Amino acid sequence: MSLVDVATAVGVLVAIALGAVSWRQARAANNRAVTANEHAATANTIAQEALEVARGQLTLNERAAAASERWQLVRLRGDLLELTNTSADDARHVMVHPPEHAITRGDLEHEVIRAGSSVTFMIARSMGSDWALTITWAAHDGSPQQWTRALPPKA
Repeated sequence: MSLVDVATAVGVLVAIALGAVSWRQARAANNRAVTANEHAATANTIAQEALEVARGQLTLNERAAAASERWQLVRLRGDLLELTNTSADDARHVMVHPPEHAITRGDLEHEVIRAGSSVTFMIARSMGSDWALTITWAAHDGSPQQWTRALPPKA
């Protein structure tokens, strides 16, 4: 065996060793890339779920805002109040819930209060009653809604 054959054999062995090391590094890099891809997919799924939750919250906030703008309560004179449906939609199955122990006159239950329409009723507070009045109704989609406000002050 000549010196050239030995050098060639050493060169081949070094090339095989470097090829094996390179292959291992490429395989490790591929495994890291796969793991990173899996983490990215998990993060994407979490972000999508958070977006859906945020959209649901936005929908709830929009519904709450629409409910808060639906009614206007005005004291006409004395204990006579006027409730107006200020929205563009009719309100169905409307119930006026006066403060506990309040004295009432007039119809407090209405099958429908049309958009822009008003109803009047009387609520006189007694010594044991608070100032809160609650209106409940069914929204256009049938979901129950609630609106609570303090009785307007007497002039």
